[in-house]
Amino acid sequence: MLAWSGLLAYATGRRRCPDCTTPLSLRHVLVELATIALFFLVWWPFGAPVEGSAATSRVFLVIYGVILLLALVTDLEFRLVPHVVMLPAIALAALAAFANPAWDSPARALLGGALGLVCGLLMYGGGLLFVRLLGRMRGQAIAETAFGFGDVTLLTFIGLIVGAPAVLLALMIGILVGGIFSLLFLVVRGLVHHEYALFTAIPYAPFLILGGAVMLAFGQEIIAWYLRGM
Repeated sequence: MLAWSGLLAYATGRRRCPDCTTPLSLRHVLVELATIALFFLVWWPFGAPVEGSAATSRVFLVIYGVILLLALVTDLEFRLVPHVVMLPAIALAALAAFANPAWDSPARALLGGALGLVCGLLMYGGGLLFVRLLGRMRGQAIAETAFGFGDVTLLTFIGLIVGAPAVLLALMIGILVGGIFSLLFLVVRGLVHHEYALFTAIPYAPFLILGGAVMLAFGQEIIAWYLRGM
């Protein structure tokens, strides 16, 4: 039982794998705490239990949150958004568009997925073109790109769970926060470590997940605020 829970392992002082004796990292505990917090915040918002169709919608929210958390952890640790996770997640979200009471029409979810796929493919293709041109200018091939095909599947999934036009706002949030983080990263790296690498590839998945999570939680309020300002 302890091998399945980082929280129990840390609480009992058994912080090594019983089979290979590898120390358990703090990541295990943080992920479990984040998952518990996700269940609590989604299922008991402001301390009020939910029932009926609202409860069904909350179940989907929990599932989507766990998938986004898994994608975040794998990208931060391995710089990878695995297809083995995202492709079934896309299929689940597409089917849920017809079963989730939160949708007044499945068309909005499916359109969001289509927009996410198209935007993701455009960014993926643009990133490949940029890397190829930069490699020619430098005279050497560049293997790493900031926006990989895993990000395409991730953005498609986000589009399916937040719908249209919320997926476009989720992408805008991701690009804005990602740009600010990249700028701060380069400045700190230059001032503290005295290193300057203008074209350092910074993963986009965490920022896409942030944008998707924000729109999933506050999408209606943000869209209403945005429309009022137009």
